[in-house]
Amino acid sequence: MENEVREIEETLKTIHYDTKLFEIGFGENSYVFGAILKDQPGFCEHFSYKTIYDSIIDIDKKIKHSVCMGLQRAEIPVGNNWNPFERPTASEWEAMYYAENALFRVSVLWDLLAQLFNIKEGLGKRNDKVYAEQVFHDAQQGAKPNLFAKKVYEYMKEDDDVESEPWRGHYTFLKEYRNKMTHRYSLSVSTLSNYAIDIRLPAIYYLYRITMDYKQLSVFINYLIDRIINKDISSITNNCEDIGHA
Repeated sequence: MENEVREIEETLKTIHYDTKLFEIGFGENSYVFGAILKDQPGFCEHFSYKTIYDSIIDIDKKIKHSVCMGLQRAEIPVGNNWNPFERPTASEWEAMYYAENALFRVSVLWDLLAQLFNIKEGLGKRNDKVYAEQVFHDAQQGAKPNLFAKKVYEYMKEDDDVESEPWRGHYTFLKEYRNKMTHRYSLSVSTLSNYAIDIRLPAIYYLYRITMDYKQLSVFINYLIDRIINKDISSITNNCEDIGHA
């Protein structure tokens, strides 16, 4: 998987966020930190976006840090030298730790994308009741489906397919991985029992799929942020043809 290692490294370099995008200048070298207002909805919305966007920037750094730390420790299988029935080495165990860290943070970013969408489209959902799959599932249904939501949800429902080129279904694979890890057992351990059957995969495999999922997620985030900032007259509801598949 040496090619995948290089692709991970190059992909991380392509994901950028402008740290000053939602700042409002106030005098020399100063900016408005925030505001809690009732009678100025435009400012209220702006600072809601700023809170979410600042969180995206923070989590982006942590995802990249975790993936890079995982890469430094991951064992790269060559030929038939990978034995999933042995306990992971100390280095491989650490690589899995960082992979799991990155995975959970990517899942948080999916919900932050939904938070941006909730405000942009005026869905009116409470911010503690916003869950990405539910939001995009609901918004792409009905007589007037939201086409941005449709694009996002189609990606979320792609079948896990590593025979295609490029691989597809990263979100689906990682969702199942996260559910197993959260509710059933550690995927760092191969198991054969009445409780579960699973053969552990190399950490580099998870790091690759996490990075590719994050790449597509960043495409969605930047597309939506661009529409929010520029207030493009071609609404995301009616024009999404330029959303790429990462």
